[in-house]
Amino acid sequence: MEDELSSLTGAYEVEYCGLRGQKEIFSINCLVPDDVTKDEVLKQIFEIFNTSQTLHNLKIQIELIGEMFCNESTTSTSNGTFYWPMTKIGTDVTIPCHANVATRHCSSGNVAQLEMPTNQYGTSRKCSPFTGVWQKPDMSQCYNTERITQQLKNITIVDIGKENVEQVSIILSDISKKSVYFKAEDIDLAVDIQEKMLPLISNVSADITLKNILLSINNMIDTPEEILVEADGTESRMLDIIEAILEEIPLEGQQLTALYSNLGIGVIKVEKDTFNGAVYGISFGNNETEAKTMIHNYSNPDPQVEDTGNFISLPKSLFKQLKEEERSTISRIAFFSLKDDKLYRVIQHSRTKANTKINSHIIAANVPNIQITNLDEPVNISFRPIDQVNAIDLL
Repeated sequence: MEDELSSLTGAYEVEYCGLRGQKEIFSINCLVPDDVTKDEVLKQIFEIFNTSQTLHNLKIQIELIGEMFCNESTTSTSNGTFYWPMTKIGTDVTIPCHANVATRHCSSGNVAQLEMPTNQYGTSRKCSPFTGVWQKPDMSQCYNTERITQQLKNITIVDIGKENVEQVSIILSDISKKSVYFKAEDIDLAVDIQEKMLPLISNVSADITLKNILLSINNMIDTPEEILVEADGTESRMLDIIEAILEEIPLEGQQLTALYSNLGIGVIKVEKDTFNGAVYGISFGNNETEAKTMIHNYSNPDPQVEDTGNFISLPKSLFKQLKEEERSTISRIAFFSLKDDKLYRVIQHSRTKANTKINSHIIAANVPNIQITNLDEPVNISFRPIDQVNAIDLL
């Protein structure tokens, strides 16, 4: 490489730094006249290497790093480990941190070195582009939720329509990832936004609803239980939103399913004259089993459904007692499941102040806008206890 650079004005020295990942690293150090700028040097080096027949014959591709950086780094606290990306000297970097963000400055190496970069190759320090020094991170704003509240307030004043619902839903989905830090005002604002998007569900693609809107609801379930109790009524509104979404989400195929960390849903098209029953099964998974959800167009659970341990089976005579005008309105059946009874616990607590817990997932089926009674055959529901030990003790 030094031979290639010998035609340039000044003195150039190339030093081998070693193998890093899949790349061979070299350092180019030069002494040039005062009137030659750094940008000019980089441009000349690039042109030399880019037109070098020798490098071309050897199939060597050159990538120039013209700036100095602070290397990737981590900060470990009692609440987690935070990863700082490679950052240019003289700049600040911001990363997500709990409810807010943390910042850190990358300074030049002549500042008092709080974290001296190490050189694992035993070569000189100038061999590395990572000569920057990380300053102490500022994590003082990590638990400041004012930014969350303001972001939600900013959305609530926006007129949400078909043209911007996807953008709004993406923003809300991102904010909802921090719902474990929500205050009562935050969850109330988030539910307000969900309710404003509801009238648009039937007019936007199912993909937007599944990837953003329902995902937000799923994340919002992570709001601390005491906050949901304080924000009285938001838990019922969230359940109503889930039900309304399943009634309106477009169905391109015969069925649709989705599974999240707290929520599972399924929707199936129904032909009233050929309905042969339906079964919906779900497993949220654990360290030993895979999370999965499924719907079948028959009432008898097969081994795959039974293996989930949690399913609801609707008989083929489900619509038998309905009047013809009622049967004519049926087009779908909706299913949903919650990983635990958190939302229902909050509802019960608000009504009775009782503290109870259901030792299973929640699973339900709904025929939109139809009330069905006097079944000829039963609806079968199977639950697998969440806490197997206590379930056995109760028996």
